[in-house]
Amino acid sequence: MSTSAETCTFVLTFVVKPSEEIPGRWIGHCLELDVVSEGSSSAHAKEMVLEAAGMIVKDDLQNGRDPFERRAPKEFWREQRLIASEEGKPQTLMQRILKIWREHARALFG
Repeated sequence: MSTSAETCTFVLTFVVKPSEEIPGRWIGHCLELDVVSEGSSSAHAKEMVLEAAGMIVKDDLQNGRDPFERRAPKEFWREQRLIASEEGKPQTLMQRILKIWREHARALFG
């Protein structure tokens, strides 16, 4: 019996910011998967939310679910666009990322 493995690449958007409720803690939010985690620094919060996102994707795929049906609510995406515009990043970049993500999701899940 032979098995094969496929590799897929996903572009994920993270918002990492200081916690409003817990001083000294940072919150990481993966918007495509609506996964939130926290850490002791911005880098640690991103590391933790990335780990959580990986576990969610793996579990969903193993159980026949589309992990991208978890998308964060619109207000979180508006916040991300505001942060991106304040940093001078072009808004069209997000549109291109979403287009690529949708193409990958369609290819994977029909």
